[in-house]
Amino acid sequence: MQEKKQNIVIRIMDGFDSFLVGLIMIVILVDVTLQIATRILPFRAFAWTNELGEIMLSALIWFGLSAAVKTNNHIGFDLFVSRLSARGKKWMGFINMGLFTSSLAILAYLTWGMMQLYLRRTAYTPILGIGMYWVRMPIFLGCCMAVVRL
Repeated sequence: MQEKKQNIVIRIMDGFDSFLVGLIMIVILVDVTLQIATRILPFRAFAWTNELGEIMLSALIWFGLSAAVKTNNHIGFDLFVSRLSARGKKWMGFINMGLFTSSLAILAYLTWGMMQLYLRRTAYTPILGIGMYWVRMPIFLGCCMAVVRL
């Protein structure tokens, strides 16, 4: 029964990752296309397209991290690890997973604290006026989702 619940959580996370990364990619494509078109055409370029692109790229990176953990495509030292024995590879895998999980958990914790600070100070982006809490949310969610997957 417990395993069935875990499978449901993983399937929901997989669907969420796929949907969200696809949606972010579409927004980035439209944003960059609009940015190029407004610079080429004789009217003034939209300044907000730069800001939106930066926000979406950050979100893509952090949600992509969670997807990379799902398929075990995150950064590693394959050249070094490939020279180890089977037992050494196993231990390096445990060490790598422990360090990676710890780093993501610490980053999620620190990001949560930063987000709370943004809420207290009511910080917003300069052009779009989006609360910095929402801009930093993908860092927190991406780290948490990656930790759950690990």
